[in-house]
Amino acid sequence: MNDRSRLSRKTLRTAALLICALVAWPSLQAQTTQSRLGATARAAIDRLVDSLATEKLPGDVIRDKVAEGLLKGADDARILAAVRSLAARLREGRQLLGASAGEDELKAAASALFVGVTPTDITRLVDTQRKRGTSSLTMPLTVVAELTLRNVPPDLAVSSVESLLRRGARDGELNAFRNTIERDLQRGRAPRDAVNAGVRVTLDGLGRTPE
Repeated sequence: MNDRSRLSRKTLRTAALLICALVAWPSLQAQTTQSRLGATARAAIDRLVDSLATEKLPGDVIRDKVAEGLLKGADDARILAAVRSLAARLREGRQLLGASAGEDELKAAASALFVGVTPTDITRLVDTQRKRGTSSLTMPLTVVAELTLRNVPPDLAVSSVESLLRRGARDGELNAFRNTIERDLQRGRAPRDAVNAGVRVTLDGLGRTPE
């Protein structure tokens, strides 16, 4: 493995650890961090969190987004814009996934919408899962969002995951599919080629052939 590949892997691991750390922060610590905001911004965020709680949406991610913004040195206006955008995506996710969607699914849907996955494409994944008789979309949406974040075209990310779901892929296979593509991308493979190869490898493991 060359130095560039090691650096890329190290960067991804560092980013993943940072995300995990932010998500895992206790509510009290997030609120303490929020005290660095101005009074007007704090009041607006408190109202937003309360509103999401009333709607049975995960308000904790709003506090996490605030902490992330403060960590990056964003001002109150930018933080408020970011959390309001996130709240809108959570609400849209609820509309797309339905009233029974869990918090992790809603967070994954919000992430997918943020990176450019369209509501229509998310609906495709919802319909595919319903036909399978399963409900959780957390892993499919997470994989789609992460692939899109790595410069895979959103429509390709969705169609590949949808194809694997139709052939019975479970969360473990989808996770392996994502890891395979990430390795190929780190080695310099073009996104479309990496995804097509990942689909073939995953289908081979499932004992199926592509359409």
